[in-house]
Amino acid sequence: MKRSDIIFVLVMLAVIGAIFFLVTREEGGRYSRRELEEQRITNLLVKNDYGIQMNFHYYLHRHTASLPTDGWVTVRAILPSSHTHDPFYTDIVFVHNEEEALDFPSNIIVAWPNRDIVVESTGLNYSEALILGIHWAVNRTEESLLRTSGSREGQLLRPVIILEEFGLTYPISIEDLVDNWEKVNTLWFALDPNERSLIRQGAFVGGPGLRGWTH
Repeated sequence: MKRSDIIFVLVMLAVIGAIFFLVTREEGGRYSRRELEEQRITNLLVKNDYGIQMNFHYYLHRHTASLPTDGWVTVRAILPSSHTHDPFYTDIVFVHNEEEALDFPSNIIVAWPNRDIVVESTGLNYSEALILGIHWAVNRTEESLLRTSGSREGQLLRPVIILEEFGLTYPISIEDLVDNWEKVNTLWFALDPNERSLIRQGAFVGGPGLRGWTH
């Protein structure tokens, strides 16, 4: 190796070392490695919980193959307290369909909307029925949200939803479940827990609207 080549290599190593030092110092000045790891795990769990709520399909790489699975299996791989926790998995990525899920590194968990047909008579798939249920909840008026019994009679179950305040527009689409998942997630948890349960149950039979759930 020529002397000029050696000098070039040494300079590049010095530059790389300086950049690494600055980045490490900047991150270390704000967050410890433990805090960064805890934040990474939190982000994984938030994404995975969303995938569970939306009943997404998953690909989880195991050994030499990517296997179809669901969020309940995946959570055991990313939860540190689980006996099957595997730090190999570094992120969860949402895509639009199974075909898009095939081109990711094995350390990435991939999930996409459930398009399985659940109501033959309507031709709706699960995600379409789920969105129908979300629309049902979004469209509820103040009158329909009034509690009719119990100690909080006369109070609203929750505030009336204004979709634009969540950065979304009507109608919500399956693409929104992926491209705007954080906004949809915020909207989802603005609903009452009983509404979320009804929507998820109703999605298997065509959505609350098809079951006559108008109140």
